[in-house]
Amino acid sequence: MKHILEYYIFKGIASLVRLLPLRVVRGFGVVLGYVFFHGIRIRRAVTIENLSIAFPQHSSKRIKQIARESYISLAISILEMLWIPRFTRDILSRELYIENPELVERKQRENHGVLLLSGHMGNWELMAFGVGKLLGFSYMMVVHSQNNPRVRDLVNELRTSSGNRVVDMRIAARSILRALSNNESVALLADQSAPRESIYVNFFGRPAATFEGPAVMALKTRAPILMCYCARQKDYHYRVWFEELVYDDLVECSSDNIAVLTERHVKALERVISQYPGQWLWQHRRWKHHLPDH
Repeated sequence: MKHILEYYIFKGIASLVRLLPLRVVRGFGVVLGYVFFHGIRIRRAVTIENLSIAFPQHSSKRIKQIARESYISLAISILEMLWIPRFTRDILSRELYIENPELVERKQRENHGVLLLSGHMGNWELMAFGVGKLLGFSYMMVVHSQNNPRVRDLVNELRTSSGNRVVDMRIAARSILRALSNNESVALLADQSAPRESIYVNFFGRPAATFEGPAVMALKTRAPILMCYCARQKDYHYRVWFEELVYDDLVECSSDNIAVLTERHVKALERVISQYPGQWLWQHRRWKHHLPDH
């Protein structure tokens, strides 16, 4: 019964959002972000604690400002995702500016597949939808499934509406290897906390359990890694750009090389998060696990 109720609430909100102009939707996102930060306060303590760890040099006032921006960014992103059925190619071309699409096209021609790595920054869902639609290619998206199967199906319908396909991260390993071996592109987010037994690399100066899958897949297939970034600008348009993560010096798929490559992609994302701190998902408990025996 709970899942059914959540489904109809989610579907109703989505239908309402799609009746509104995009600028109004974003305005509601700003208001909603304020409400959740100042009023409802879900995960506010976690958010502020995370920011205090990442930016010990900032004052408490600045930390709260970034936290509020993060809530607003998340609210806007969720509402924009619900608006996806109205994002025509013309609208997307105005809202998303892709700086260097030629890098993706060049890497796809190398016939090793392409591993597209990103994080929960800006609007990652709109980027995933828009990049494929604007550049004219599709890819496999590795996703964390929702607990509610009805809501999951609605969200995945939005994610696949531009031709992409999704696979549950819990069973994705073979699918990723097969896709990369077939010269396909695979997109995934690798910035959330991994299980306790995972490898640990520093994230903003503190060890964090991190998924080693992206590094393993790259080292096994030699697929190029493209870091994908999406940053919301002051006019609410998005800047999207790609950077290749070079790892030619790492030849074997050894535990040491996996650790080195994992640290490289974590540091690459950390650098961009530092430039746009209010647009990352600080509500997630990134440091919830600790190194064994610590």
